[in-house]
Amino acid sequence: ATTAIQRIAEAYPDAVVPITPQLTAYLGESDESHRIGALAILGTLSKDYPNVAEDTIPTAIELLDADHYKLRANAAGLLADLADAYPDQVDPVVPRAIELLDDSDEKARYNATSILARIVKADPDAVEPAIEPLIDALDEDFAYARSNACWALGYLAAEDALERLRDIEETDPNEEVRHAASVAIDEIEER
Repeated sequence: ATTAIQRIAEAYPDAVVPITPQLTAYLGESDESHRIGALAILGTLSKDYPNVAEDTIPTAIELLDADHYKLRANAAGLLADLADAYPDQVDPVVPRAIELLDDSDEKARYNATSILARIVKADPDAVEPAIEPLIDALDEDFAYARSNACWALGYLAAEDALERLRDIEETDPNEEVRHAASVAIDEIEER
C-alpha cells in the first residue's frame, strides 16, 4: 500500500496530503517497512507541502540512528526535504549528517550531503566542520551527492576545496556536477 501511495504522492501530492496523520502515525510503529514507506511518502509530500511533515522532524532526527539502513536513509531524506523550510529545526542534525557522510549506504550518504547543502545557506558556521568530509564526498559514485558537496563547499567558501573543484569542473563525467563545481569555484573566488 505504501508503494502505491508513494507513486500517487509523486504525481498528485495534494491527493495524499489528507492522510498525513496516518503516515505520521506509522513512524511510531515497530514495523520497519511501514516506517520506511511513510518516511518516503512524507518526504515526497514535503517538497510541495513542508508544513504537513514539520511535526515529524524530532522523530526523523531519532531515526538517523536506526539500525536499518533504509530507515536512516529515508529519515535523512525527509530532513533534507524539510531543511529549506525549517532550517532552524533541522540545523541540530548537522553533526549527525557529517557522520552519515561515512555511512555504508549510498542513499544515506547522498541525503546527508543534501542536508548539509541546504543548511549551509542558513547557517554556514554550523556546516563549517564538514569541509573535509564534503571534500571527500566529491569522490562519491552518485553524481547528485557530488553535486551537493560542490554546492555546500561553494557556500562555505572552502578555499581548501578549490584545487579539487577545479579538477571536477574539468573532468567529472556528469554535466550537473561540473556546473555545480564551476559555481562553487566562483563563490569561493568572489569572497
